[in-house]
Amino acid sequence: MNLRNPDIENGAKLLAKADRIAIIGNGGNLSIAQHAASDINRHMGKLCLSPDAVHLTAVGGDEMWQANWLAYASQHCDMILGISARSNSPMIRDIDEFAFAIPTAVIAPKKINSPYIDTIVVPAKTYHEFEVNALWTIYMLMEYNGVKLPELPE
Repeated sequence: MNLRNPDIENGAKLLAKADRIAIIGNGGNLSIAQHAASDINRHMGKLCLSPDAVHLTAVGGDEMWQANWLAYASQHCDMILGISARSNSPMIRDIDEFAFAIPTAVIAPKKINSPYIDTIVVPAKTYHEFEVNALWTIYMLMEYNGVKLPELPE
């Protein structure tokens, strides 16, 4: 992974300005979103919302629930952070519906074609490589904002 990713700075600035963040993903990336929401709250003191539907999205794909959740969350948040291994996912279209009114970043393997979405590009060859690097990217956003992540004990 490119640790000098220029997209990190843009995403980190959006994160710095936000106090309430809606974090969403599909399948395994929803699990990453939930993990990120917990850690951003714990280490940065920001309110984070993330849907609890890992099993539903893994089994049912990524149809139907995202738009309703985004409609709810966007009323209460001042940033949307999406995580998707597919830049053309239906979830990206749902995010784009709300992105015109709220600062939005999406972590994806390639640039998303939307004037309202800041893409943090995380190149990967496999879904699992993307998921691991997406979580690490979120930690880099936090570190960029001065968060000192806990070290392992000796």
